[in-house]
Amino acid sequence: MIRFGPLVRLVTVGLFAAILFAGIAVALQMCVRLPRAVGAPLPPPPKLSAEILVGKWAYDWDEKSEGTIWVYPDGSYCSILGGPSGGTIWHGTWEVRDGVLHLTEWAFNPDNQGRWGPIHYRVAISMKRYPRLVGSTQYGNEVVLRDPVR
Repeated sequence: MIRFGPLVRLVTVGLFAAILFAGIAVALQMCVRLPRAVGAPLPPPPKLSAEILVGKWAYDWDEKSEGTIWVYPDGSYCSILGGPSGGTIWHGTWEVRDGVLHLTEWAFNPDNQGRWGPIHYRVAISMKRYPRLVGSTQYGNEVVLRDPVR
């Protein structure tokens, strides 16, 4: 019978353990596969443009109330918060410059004939969730445009 010294036994056990762990690693890789991308990558979201904004949108201003905004191709708009009897009507002009929506707004309250304005807003809008547009003004107001009707 052949007797091996302690060093040979240590090397043999180490080699056996390395082969065993390598086999386990290969088996795990075969069982757990990461999903592979199928098809072409998603296109980037569109850039904010006048063509995208024109139409009727449901919108929220600071999540206070739901409203409707009509954005016209001539650069004007009109909006009402809180439904048709919401009180104040906001109207003004709009344009997209350098990917930012610029609004010049006046307000009119038909109940008391109050008028005020103009107020200028710059709304930085994210197109990541288009057709839901989420943005914020330079004053920190959150603006959400959703459910467009063209």
